[in-house]
Amino acid sequence: QYISYTNYLKSKYKHNHQQIDFYKSQFTHNSQPGHGLHSYLIHLKTILSHNHQQLPIVPSFYKCIQYLIHKRYRFRILFRSFGDELKVIRDRFNGFYKGILDENDAVDCKVRSGIGFLHRSESQTELRMEDCSKMNVVRDWKGIYEECRVNNEESELLCIQDDYEYWDHGGRKSERGKLMLICEESDELCVFFDDKVGDTCGSIVDVRDVESGCEVEFDRVKDKNVFKVDPLECIVNNAYFINRIESAIDAFNNKRSLQSKSSP
Repeated sequence: QYISYTNYLKSKYKHNHQQIDFYKSQFTHNSQPGHGLHSYLIHLKTILSHNHQQLPIVPSFYKCIQYLIHKRYRFRILFRSFGDELKVIRDRFNGFYKGILDENDAVDCKVRSGIGFLHRSESQTELRMEDCSKMNVVRDWKGIYEECRVNNEESELLCIQDDYEYWDHGGRKSERGKLMLICEESDELCVFFDDKVGDTCGSIVDVRDVESGCEVEFDRVKDKNVFKVDPLECIVNNAYFINRIESAIDAFNNKRSLQSKSSP
């Protein structure tokens, strides 16, 4: 029976996440089990660089943004992270996005300067959005949903830092993960990409109904609203995110069609 290196580390170090993350980061180093893959790692790093500088996001995601713009979709993209690297991503994305992949096919979309901070507790969820010199604070499900949805004619990208402490101290369960609010009655499609999404549960993503605040069953959103990202394939396949967006749109349209047929 085969076992992945990640699962091997989990069985060896149990709940010591720091040890697990450390050895995963050392996987292709000398004397480590994955040293034979080191040359392939260098190849992947080459794909992820432009003019000898590391790209802030994978090229296939740039291609996806271009696709959305060329299809004339109105959209809003949220960069979500438990870490504190979002300001770096924002600044580097805004500095590189013009013609990063093709000078004749530039991406006409920028990240808003402010950063959002999502704080969660057992009794309250709060989104603090920086907006120039002001701080906008939203504490209800609908308010957070409205802050994150498409609300103007221009395509825009936001950065939101999620509450790592709440997720980590709660056993890294999906109900404490990165909050994703969806509205069953909305004519807007919400999609979440993350490489830590589980096969049978959201794992790192907490999907909730905006009206009730209740968790949404994972089977209802898997591969329709929530997609587990393959870290390798999304690097080598430029159509990776485009294919999944098209799949999500097809599923959304089919669902809307069935709803309209069942309406009196």
